[in-house]
Amino acid sequence: MPTDGYSMPLGTIAASESGEVFIPSQIFHVVIRAVRRTTDFTWAPWAGGLSQAAYQDGALAAARFRDPLSVAYGRDGALYVSDTGNFVVRRVDPVAKVVTTFAGIGGERGKESGKARFARFGLLDSVAFDPDGNAYVLDSKINRSVRWISRAGQVFTMVAGQREDAADGTGLAAGLHDARFLQAASDGTLYLVDRTGPGGTYYFKTIKPVPR
Repeated sequence: MPTDGYSMPLGTIAASESGEVFIPSQIFHVVIRAVRRTTDFTWAPWAGGLSQAAYQDGALAAARFRDPLSVAYGRDGALYVSDTGNFVVRRVDPVAKVVTTFAGIGGERGKESGKARFARFGLLDSVAFDPDGNAYVLDSKINRSVRWISRAGQVFTMVAGQREDAADGTGLAAGLHDARFLQAASDGTLYLVDRTGPGGTYYFKTIKPVPR
């Protein structure tokens, strides 16, 4: 954990092959970049404005986030940020050093599917990518569902979203109550942690996506 003023609650983080670590900060509304030195790491805001909660695309320093919770690498080498307070998924190009909106409408909450830039999300937890480049978004805090963003840029509700318990099941018949930490394995299987409520039972769940 950082020891120079950036301590924070964490969602999921991402690490590059060169050893950089990217950490979302809900407290400071930025993505922090940690670079390994000989015996420790240096830490500094990398994308977003320190303690400036807003919604804005643009260059790294000019872009703004609101409560970013998780980051993950996509198959295209870009970083994808669950910008929870803005109800969107953001794409950060580490080469061009530009932040754009990948899915959702900034500041507009909902659960409509359709084209990625016109779909709506609730409070996002995390995003993961399968080996084919499809994105899966854990839209858990309000919509209690897993959303699928196809390579063609279409958003579908894939799992749950119709009930508030943690029941197993197929597709929309399944339930998610308080799910966190979505991850994708190399075979495309999705994994997450769910629980029945504050102080409740935790469940480690698997999801087998069915290609459309």
